[in-house]
Amino acid sequence: MGKIDEYLKTVEPAKRRELERIRALAYEIVPGAEETIAYRMPTLKYDGTPFLGFDAHAKHIGIYPYSGRVIEELRETLRAFGLSRGAIRVPLDRPISKAILRKVILCRLGAIRSKDLGGTMAALKKSPGRKKAAAKAAPRKKTGARKTAVKKAAPAKKSARKYGAKASQDVEEAMREMKQGTLRSGRSGKNVTSRKQAVAIGLAEARREGGKVPKKK
Repeated sequence: MGKIDEYLKTVEPAKRRELERIRALAYEIVPGAEETIAYRMPTLKYDGTPFLGFDAHAKHIGIYPYSGRVIEELRETLRAFGLSRGAIRVPLDRPISKAILRKVILCRLGAIRSKDLGGTMAALKKSPGRKKAAAKAAPRKKTGARKTAVKKAAPAKKSARKYGAKASQDVEEAMREMKQGTLRSGRSGKNVTSRKQAVAIGLAEARREGGKVPKKK
């Protein structure tokens, strides 16, 4: 039994059947797809690169083409669904058709085959090896016992912020896109590389859609 099958066993029957249908349709389009679990959800890969993620939520099925560009290009085709920068939210009572899913998958495959991954490959190729080596080579600064004791005694900070499920989901999507290199700033249009900025974008998305988000200070 594969990783995705193990995941599907934890999903309630009605939603499981829809996820299985999506996976089966994807295999019709990409017979040699590889299976994995990425970002805690079932994901299919083509040539080692993710092209489709899918999971179940309380009121919808989430479909993730691992590219914000796909959603932008197909926005008119996907108008019946809820959309964010990296997700397609399909209502439980209106399953996505094979024709639309096919367009989503083929659009993503086109980008992969042309290596136009919106920065994904570049992000994956950035190896932290040199930084780690430099960190190992750098001499460690000696700290006094008194300073160390104070540091150990300091209580751990607890976050007072509380987010709703919708906000958490949007933040996760923004973080996912940032790691893929496809998250862009709405003002400058530049790729977002800051974790703090990605979180802010996710929270802004949730706030627009009525999610539970702490008020701005």
